[in-house]
Amino acid sequence: MRGIPTHYSQVIRSGWWVRAALVAVGSTLACDGESDRVLPSVERSSDVAVATLEDPPPTLDPAYLWSHRVLREVQTVSDNDAEPLLFEPSQVLPLSNGELLVVDPTADHPLVLVDPESATARARFGQSGQGPGELGSRLTLAEVGDHLLVFDMGNRQLHRFSLSGVALSSESVNLSGPAGKALLAPAGDGFLVEGLRSSETEWHRVLERVGIESRDASYLLRLPEPSADAEPGRIQQGRVIWTVLGDAIVAMWSARPEVIVYSPTGRTEHKLTLPLSRRHLTEGDIQRQVSLYGAMAAGQRPGPTSLTNELFAVNDTIFGMLLSQNRRAADDPALPEGEIWWRMFTVRGEYLGVLQPPGDYEEFRVLFSGNGTVWARSLDPNGYPVLQELSLVRRDGAVIPSS
Repeated sequence: MRGIPTHYSQVIRSGWWVRAALVAVGSTLACDGESDRVLPSVERSSDVAVATLEDPPPTLDPAYLWSHRVLREVQTVSDNDAEPLLFEPSQVLPLSNGELLVVDPTADHPLVLVDPESATARARFGQSGQGPGELGSRLTLAEVGDHLLVFDMGNRQLHRFSLSGVALSSESVNLSGPAGKALLAPAGDGFLVEGLRSSETEWHRVLERVGIESRDASYLLRLPEPSADAEPGRIQQGRVIWTVLGDAIVAMWSARPEVIVYSPTGRTEHKLTLPLSRRHLTEGDIQRQVSLYGAMAAGQRPGPTSLTNELFAVNDTIFGMLLSQNRRAADDPALPEGEIWWRMFTVRGEYLGVLQPPGDYEEFRVLFSGNGTVWARSLDPNGYPVLQELSLVRRDGAVIPSS
């Protein structure tokens, strides 16, 4: 394998088989011909619409193949560079002025404003650390009005910068307990934070909303949880995954093929049942993965495997599920070892097809998805990072539009 940097940010440490599984994309991409449409049946249960997709085409049906189109690239190293533009980018936020806010966690100043047209840094700012005004390793980026916001989960601070990178304020955030992933709320007036709350007998995963001005956490909704027969302590048994998708919140337990869509106020709007059954990994399956990926695969154990492990939002109504030899439905045909595919559905339940990422996990990592495109980190022939903006392209050449 080509030379690959080893210093990864916390957001992207785990291997691809426990990583990205769902990619949400635009809302108007149903195939035009009626013969191409695979639609769910819809029923109502307790005032909630439940869409069930029962019979999608075979996984790699050539009539349902999507691909990537590279719109532009930002090289991080050139022959004239005294030092690279970026060392190992872990997050990208496209800004309204056309620039990129990039997290480069191993740099002296981990926040970098990049002009993608000239591949230059307009500003480098922020300081890593654990004190007031310093940046931890778990950051959520947002552009709100004329400010850049950096929600620092590790240090429990909300940092505010100007669009040119000038520090304006750093204020503490009041959370009710342990906290995980955070995203900008659908209305853009706060952040959603995954946390834990206790009932009389047990703890539950919840979403809390943290206001930008108040910086206090308030309960929003209880997240999906494992089935009663789930085996605890094994990562392949699943975990809760969620994202913000347009003006909605989408969540699922990664080992159960049910997607739940919530309103911004936390009300369940509808559910989607996917035609996916869980596979059971054998010791032989795991050993084949270890032979391909070494220690990164060694943490798996025989038993039921989760269906997916993450949600990405690009626009507002479509998602795709990661497929691999291990992470595929029990009834799906075997895939070539090492190949990764995304199986794509609309959030209302229509099946769209499959998409193969342009590289394995070490070479290709999604850093941002939204506004109709995906920003990813790829590698050049020398193993240096390259930022790529990609559109997703249907077989007839149609691309996913911006919101």
